[in-house]
Amino acid sequence: MVTGAVCSGLVQGVARGQGQSVFAFPGAGCQWYGMGRELQQSSAGFRHDVWECVNALEPHTSAWLPY
Repeated sequence: MVTGAVCSGLVQGVARGQGQSVFAFPGAGCQWYGMGRELQQSSAGFRHDVWECVNALEPHTSAWLPY
């Protein structure tokens, strides 16, 4: 993706119109219930990165963005 080469399995598209949107973190998901909350409390790096996402998305949504 970085070089612009075609990658099998890569899906690209363009959003059209305005509707409801969702922001999801792709991947395997959490490893245990409450993992995100525990990381928020114990990891300054994780907390910083989550707030970077919140601050970047906040101007584009009227929804409350939980940490």
